[in-house]
Amino acid sequence: MPVAARELHGIPLYAFAFSAYFTTSLFAMVFAGQWSDRHGPLAPLATGNGMLAAGLCVAATGTAHWGVNL
Repeated sequence: MPVAARELHGIPLYAFAFSAYFTTSLFAMVFAGQWSDRHGPLAPLATGNGMLAAGLCVAATGTAHWGVNL
């Protein structure tokens, strides 16, 4: 992450990238756990995999940090 932030001129947003990830991860785990307890693990697992794939596509096509133009 430090190399990517430096290459994309996004060092000021370095802390935001990690805090956003961990906060989202925490809420998603709680939500997916409750969903899985109510309806079984298949739907939360499939949704999580789909969201991971979508996030990877967004990350792979990114050319700059949010708010930082090259």
